[in-house]
Formats: sequence, structure tokens, C-alpha cells
Amino acid sequence: MDRQRSNTSSRLRNDIGAVFVAHLHPRVGDALDIQDMALRAGYADLIGGRKDDSDKITFHPFDAPALHSDGADRLNVETFLKNKLVMHVAAAVIYGKKKPIKMATNKPCVSGPRCMQQMHNISNSTPGFVACAGALTLWALSMDVELKKKGQQTGINWYSCYESYLRYLLEGLRNRSKPVLALFREWDAELFPDSEMSLGDVRVTNGAAGGDELDAALDAIRNAEVEEEEDVDMDNAGDGETGNGEESGDDQ
Repeated sequence: MDRQRSNTSSRLRNDIGAVFVAHLHPRVGDALDIQDMALRAGYADLIGGRKDDSDKITFHPFDAPALHSDGADRLNVETFLKNKLVMHVAAAVIYGKKKPIKMATNKPCVSGPRCMQQMHNISNSTPGFVACAGALTLWALSMDVELKKKGQQTGINWYSCYESYLRYLLEGLRNRSKPVLALFREWDAELFPDSEMSLGDVRVTNGAAGGDELDAALDAIRNAEVEEEEDVDMDNAGDGETGNGEESGDDQ
């Protein structure tokens, strides 16, 4: 497991820096190098960091501009987890390093190696897959040196971050929230264009909630506009949940 985390962190920080540059350069400028810990210290606002009254930076996982397609620094359910940076981080986990760089820089690309995709039977985006990519994106921009459950430098509990995103997405699917359904359709169009199924078109019934900020985020998604449900053959609806950052042997 430690080796898997090391491989994943190396891929994010060392192999796909061009993906972060492509998506964040307009906001950060030339001071963007995710391999440089000193520079990453200046990215706190990108991952939801805000100074409190005592001038201490606190982390707000739903308020990260890096996760919003519009760069919002407060939760916007219409754009949360829809930043293509997050999608391309996910692509690096399942396809290797070359395809996400080409996707981020708008260069022609063919389908990448599918070892991880086939190993875990990933045919479409799932809540765990999206939640994991969101947490990994923020970790890559953080001051933490090693990918661990709790960051040694930031004190951020990355597993709790992942779990909060997971619960948010499950709640949105269960309630057929338009922003969450649209999120899965956008992810599948970007990463699995040939897939015949998207969770944006399937009814899901499991979900959970907890924590003050998570409760606020869940309240926001519950209050979002509801999409009318269509009849779906659940006998042919798969789950395919995955939330790990396991490394593929392809495309090293």
C-alpha cells in the first residue's frame, strides 16, 4: 500500500505537472511548480485554505477553487468537482501520464492504456472515483510531502476529505440533484466517451451525511433543482465503485 501511494504521488507531482500548469496558469502564473514545496505553500487558497481570526490557515474542503470549474472560493454546487483539472488527475490514475497531458493541452490523443480501468472494471465515473480524484488534486497542490491519511505538514485529514466528497456525491445521486447528475455526465463525456451508462442517468439509493461543513454542503445540494426521473432498467446498472489511488503498471 505504501508503494502504491508513493507511485501515485510521484505520478501526480513529477509526471503530470503540465496538467496543473495548463489548468492553473491563468490563476497562478509562472509561480506554478507542484514539485517545489516552497511554492506550494502559496497555493493554500487554491485548496480551500483561509486565514482565521488568529491568522492561522484553516482548510475548507468544499471551498477549493481548484475543484470548481469557475474557480469559486465558496461552494458552488453548479461547478463543484467539475474542473477538468480534477478529471485529468483521475485520467492519470487510470490511463497513465501521457493521455491526461494531451487532454489538458488540447492535443490529439488516442485511448490510453486500460490496465487499471479493466482491473477494477471501471466503465464510467463513480462517486468514489470522483471523490478520490478531488482529494488527490488538492493533496498535489498542498505542502504535504507524502501522501498519507493525514498530512504531516498541513494536518489535513485527506481520507476525511475524500469521504466528505463521497457522501456529498451519494446524497446528490440519491436525491437526483441536477448539479450532481450533470457532474457525472460531464465526467463520463470527458473520460469514458464510449461508455453506454452514466450514473447521471441511473437512480442510486445509498448515501450518508455528517460534519458541520459536510452538512452545509449536503443542504446546498438538497436544495438544488431536481431533475425528473426516467425509468431505468436497474438489472443492467453497474456500480463499479473505486476510491483508491492504486498505480497502473502502464505508461510509466
